[in-house]
Amino acid sequence: MGWDESSHYYLLMIFVGSNPSSQATTSALAASQVSSKKSTKGANAKEPPEQPKKDEPPMEVLYTAKDLRFPTYVIIDGLYLPIDVDEMSLRFALNYRPSKGDIMVISYPRCGGVWVAQIVYLLLNDCVPLADANAFDQQMPNLEEYGYLMPRERNAADEVRIVRSHLPYHKMRINPMAKYIYVTRNPKDCCVAMYHYITHVSIFRFKEGTWDNFFEWFIRGRICYNDYFDHIIHYWVHRKDCHVLFLTYENMTLDHKSHIFMLANFIGGVAGTMVKDRHMLKKLIHRSSYSYMSQFFKDEAHLGNLTKGRIGEWKTMFSPAQATRLDRKFYERFGSSDIANLWRYIVRFDRPA
Repeated sequence: MGWDESSHYYLLMIFVGSNPSSQATTSALAASQVSSKKSTKGANAKEPPEQPKKDEPPMEVLYTAKDLRFPTYVIIDGLYLPIDVDEMSLRFALNYRPSKGDIMVISYPRCGGVWVAQIVYLLLNDCVPLADANAFDQQMPNLEEYGYLMPRERNAADEVRIVRSHLPYHKMRINPMAKYIYVTRNPKDCCVAMYHYITHVSIFRFKEGTWDNFFEWFIRGRICYNDYFDHIIHYWVHRKDCHVLFLTYENMTLDHKSHIFMLANFIGGVAGTMVKDRHMLKKLIHRSSYSYMSQFFKDEAHLGNLTKGRIGEWKTMFSPAQATRLDRKFYERFGSSDIANLWRYIVRFDRPA
């Protein structure tokens, strides 16, 4: 018998918007799905996000549930998200437009966005690191989860905000006067990294799930932030825009130093000046290393913020049949574009016969 997703998975549909009763229903369901939101979200909240405007249509919210062999998500307007993202937080993110000079660090989950954000922060702050993971979330919030906690007003006229996001390009309000750094990772290692993350973080309720189960959802694009291939394609189209820098996780891993220079040149200003100092450059390389960053990304709430940086870990998980299926999908989606050459000498993708 083939794999049948309908026998293990169902969707509970709710419509939420400006109707208080529907919001209450959604809140109650969310509370039953997860005992509490991440500690940083509750501890640092000073005021709730803005209520939706009266002329904004209600969002469709779905909760996936039922079988612990499959991950649990909230689906808001068709976007698969962790269940600690609520409708108000996402609405803020979709309406957010960065200001001139702000830096958006964007990635598909588990593709190196936190690593890039750490480098960017150090480049702009004289290589002085943040104290811990909570400070990291406050200073460089994930737009969909904590974006509404950002102060409404800047602390200074020349302040540069660094904001992280996993939103697809077509969901972003682009400001060409801001800077967008997109980092991606080969789909095989990304899939394995997401499996380990979702298995160990309790909000996904996937502790009884298996690799085979998860692989099916990944290749169908039914996981956090939807289809991996769509996500990359939409940003790849804009890679030559002057406000976009497109990076790969593998090249950053293989040549950390050169990519620090690349980021510094893209950001400009004090970042470009700092990397000319050999002492500061050495310090920056160390403070953006996995061994250094892993010291303060230890608790479950921040477990997903850091990936171990292994290239080729997929070989320990993929069966030959799974590798063949993903290779086929890879060339179906990327074969006619230069994306197919991003990992040409790093990860093997066999063309289907």
